[in-house]
Amino acid sequence: MKKIKIALISSLIVIILTILAILGFYIGDNFKDIRSWVQNTPTDVEVENSELELKLKKQETEYNELISLRNSIQKELDNLKQNGREEDTNKIIELQNQINNLNSEISTKISKISRLYDVLNRVATEITAEDLEGLTEISSYFMYSNKNLISLEIPEGVTKIGDYAFYQCSNLQELKLPNSLISIGKETFRTCSSLKDFQFPNNLQSLGEEAFNNCRTLENVVLPNSITNIGNSCFSSCVNLKSFTLPDTMLEIPFGIVQSCSQLTTFNCSNNITTIGTNAFHSCSKLENFYIPSTVTQVQAGAFTFCSKLILTIDSEHAYINLAGTGADNLGGIFCPNLYEGRIVKVLKTIVDNESNVNEFLNNAGKFTKTTDEENDLYYKFVSI
Repeated sequence: MKKIKIALISSLIVIILTILAILGFYIGDNFKDIRSWVQNTPTDVEVENSELELKLKKQETEYNELISLRNSIQKELDNLKQNGREEDTNKIIELQNQINNLNSEISTKISKISRLYDVLNRVATEITAEDLEGLTEISSYFMYSNKNLISLEIPEGVTKIGDYAFYQCSNLQELKLPNSLISIGKETFRTCSSLKDFQFPNNLQSLGEEAFNNCRTLENVVLPNSITNIGNSCFSSCVNLKSFTLPDTMLEIPFGIVQSCSQLTTFNCSNNITTIGTNAFHSCSKLENFYIPSTVTQVQAGAFTFCSKLILTIDSEHAYINLAGTGADNLGGIFCPNLYEGRIVKVLKTIVDNESNVNEFLNNAGKFTKTTDEENDLYYKFVSI
């Protein structure tokens, strides 16, 4: 019986070791692919580094050429000095000037090479336009979570900055973007929590999802009229953002664009907007006024949830206050579950034939009391749910 047990245990051990060997072989041969699958970063990082390495090799080649040229001129100069002929005096002066100029170029070249080494090794606190000169695209994950970076200038000629390129560069304070820039990718500058206000270039067309999410020191954002696409939650959780200007060319306020921007007091947009996206102003607790124009055909779920100080001015037949449910219905109600006692909702008379029709715009209108009746407006104060 003991022999059978030992045999079974031995067989089991052999099977386990065989499986581990197979797995070890597979993991060993495919570790890079597995890492790529988990992180989704190495390919892009290698592409960008190879571009910088090519730039570095070019600088090193030019440096060696300068050294070679200087050595050649120095040799000629030494021969002339050794001959000591008076008629060579002017030539000696000319060659000496050439060597001085070459020494200056060599010094500049050494400085450039040193900086590129710092950039490649992620120890540079500043990346200048000159460092990245010649690039047309900043690839994904370029300086992902680089805590050393403080200042960044992208050179003219770059048209795209890839996904996560500067994600969580938490000490980045200064940013300068080129006018050639057209696209900023997904979460490109997310959690750059020290980033100060900067100017968006006039040709920028697209901002990816959460591109500036959690940039906690931004205070003012003005987007150019060239913008045609803004991804979800692009500026959400920018907790010190006070003022935001959406270009007149954007007729839709995107999903969660300033969600949880708890200091936001001013939001500027076109009076021709058609859609207010889901959670657009969710938890903007200091936003006091917002006008819903007649062009609005849809207000999506949670657009104004937890806007505790908000006075809504409604001038659209397609917008109404929905106190029951989430507002995610076919009519696109405005769900404000914390319209605290005393909050005001203003409905323009232009969309209400008479007072009895107010119920169409204030679901559960019995929860509101009319406060004033001005020439063009009906004001209703929320009492309680």
